Amino acid sequence: EQARPLSELRQMIADAAAEGDVEALQDAEFLMENYRGYRNYPPETEEWFLRQDVIVGSSCCQALIHSYYQSDDTRMEQHQRDGVICGFLFYSNDAIPPHTLVELRAQLEEQLQALSGEDATILGGAIGMRYSYIDCMCFDLKSFLNTACGVLNQYELEEIGFHVFRVDCGGVNLKNE
Repeated sequence: EQARPLSELRQMIADAAAEGDVEALQDAEFLMENYRGYRNYPPETEEWFLRQDVIVGSSCCQALIHSYYQSDDTRMEQHQRDGVICGFLFYSNDAIPPHTLVELRAQLEEQLQALSGEDATILGGAIGMRYSYIDCMCFDLKSFLNTACGVLNQYELEEIGFHVFRVDCGGVNLKNE
């Protein structure tokens, strides 16, 4: 089944209830139990690492987000041993009207999931003061980054990159120059 943005969850539940679709209601229940919203208070200092600017986000993998903020690489090491790379795409919010930030991120998540197929799963994302983030679990990193590069470079974004869920390493620039 095709991925749906979290913004459609309420309508999906209402439609399923009206149609008596028990399976869809169970799927919606699963999403409600597993997706968690979170909010942060960005630091007021000049220096910060990626994602410290996050104001609000949602994820179906809160443990991964928590480990990142705690600089705990244990989860990442486990995933990498299994051949999975967990990370996030990030792009600058500078050229995006503030009232469209959430809608654009949802649109990008939808496009990325549809075009990535089995190469990656979109886990959620966040909006920050400076950047927006799309969290992903990659099963074929090279293929996913090629897809992400193609999608994100269609937009007038000043910075585009990918970063694994490890604080002490750099990211990869995806911006076509």
